[in-house]
Amino acid sequence: LALMSLPCTSVRAQQSYQQNPETFSVNRLPAHATLYRFGTEAAAKAGNELKGRTDLNGTWQFKFYPNGKTSSPVYQPISPSEYQPIEVPGNWEMQGYGMRIYTNWEYPFRPAGPPFVPAGKGATDHDRNPVGAYLRDFEINEYRPGDRQVLHFGAVSSAFHVWVNGQYVGYSEGSRTPAEFDITELAKAGKNEVYTEVFRYSSGSYLEDQDHWRLSGLHRQSTFSLPPTSTSPTCS
Repeated sequence: LALMSLPCTSVRAQQSYQQNPETFSVNRLPAHATLYRFGTEAAAKAGNELKGRTDLNGTWQFKFYPNGKTSSPVYQPISPSEYQPIEVPGNWEMQGYGMRIYTNWEYPFRPAGPPFVPAGKGATDHDRNPVGAYLRDFEINEYRPGDRQVLHFGAVSSAFHVWVNGQYVGYSEGSRTPAEFDITELAKAGKNEVYTEVFRYSSGSYLEDQDHWRLSGLHRQSTFSLPPTSTSPTCS
């Protein structure tokens, strides 16, 4: 009976993106070099970037789930009174949520059994997979219907789902690399809303094990980018 139950357990675990090493991105755009747009060589030397990027750094609304929450990619807004302000970029452990963990050779969670990570409640921080829900409104600079719109996250630790205007956009792992999503069809004039659920641990955490502090959240700059419509060169 025990042997017969193992396949069922494996199937259920693999249904979670953050438990599946074969799913490290959903709808994420291909990676590329970091680029900035300038109209002229003189503007590039002066650092005068062309307009078009909407800066999403600053204060977001935040809800912390120390024991984790459902792994299904379902948009679950909560009452505004349940959110607290948090600064982005930043790590939630440095802003009063959860525990900072430092390890050099062992994994920061238990049990360690690749590719699985804790999925539910546990007795200690090492046995849980906390989730941080981030929410904010924004308006797109110089919005024009038909322009391509790209949502950019500089880096998120360790994995996250993202929604825009209530619609599911995608998923990404890779806590030290940017993640971008094309949301042209979801963006609109006026107020937009971006919502993310960030998991502290994912199957990618096994590849990121090294001598460092384990911290979580939207920890590098975030922008909403309006790429150029002309053929003028882009300088990095």
